[in-house]
Amino acid sequence: EAEAMSRTFSEAFEEYPGEPSEAGLEEIQQWILRHPRYNPHLMLPDVAAHSAEERVRALEGELPAALLSPRLHLELARAMERIGHVAGTERHRRLARLALAGLRASGTGSAEDPIAVLRVQDEYDLLESAGRTVRAQQLSRTSDAVFDVVTLDEGARIWFELLRERPPPGHE
Repeated sequence: EAEAMSRTFSEAFEEYPGEPSEAGLEEIQQWILRHPRYNPHLMLPDVAAHSAEERVRALEGELPAALLSPRLHLELARAMERIGHVAGTERHRRLARLALAGLRASGTGSAEDPIAVLRVQDEYDLLESAGRTVRAQQLSRTSDAVFDVVTLDEGARIWFELLRERPPPGHE
């Protein structure tokens, strides 16, 4: 474990896409949570009126604090595709897929097994990717966790644990 903590964020992140694992995902999530620019209420910059090059610069400016944001990586892939940056397009498409897969793998969405999220937007990105529509959202607290409980248009309830509220590893 000491070796894992001595690795840099870049080392951890560069390894993760090639070998995605639960431990690797948790390590990256902890780095993001500690990043000074991490924002659980991230709103991507409005770049609709900008050139593709300006979009790329503005969106890349959100990194690394916004890593694992499916929306950020999809928007970067679209902007890079418009400027013909094939490798960047593919990299960010893969990162968007990995971010969504990490969300899906973190829980079933039940109260007993909530989906762990870094940002509220991640909840919406995951549900939109599955073609689901949110009808309501409610905050729920227990003694050791905070959850968003999202009600879908068909009445199903999906539980998301807000990682920013979880005590750091090793904290008693």
